[in-house]
Amino acid sequence: ALGLLVGANTLRAQESLWHAEENGKVYTVEENQIIQYDFERGKKLILRQSLWVVMDSFATVSPLDALHKLGDPYVFHLDDSLIISFSGSGVVFGVGAQQLPKR
Repeated sequence: ALGLLVGANTLRAQESLWHAEENGKVYTVEENQIIQYDFERGKKLILRQSLWVVMDSFATVSPLDALHKLGDPYVFHLDDSLIISFSGSGVVFGVGAQQLPKR
């Protein structure tokens, strides 16, 4: 997948890091820890000793079942931020360093 990002009057192409097979879930590595963003439940989880532990919550798309129609998430890395796009939906979330997803 290829995304075009526009900022400060420049146009750059960024290849996606990966796309998930699970609708509504995104996995990233932050500060050497595996993080899961669950967009169905609006939860940020961290993997600790083989268990997912809820760290925080965030606003997600409503109604809740709308996420089932969004398709697979694609993750793009840009500087210290993530751009999360759901295939074919037009829904995009941004995640800054040490922040929660925002639409």
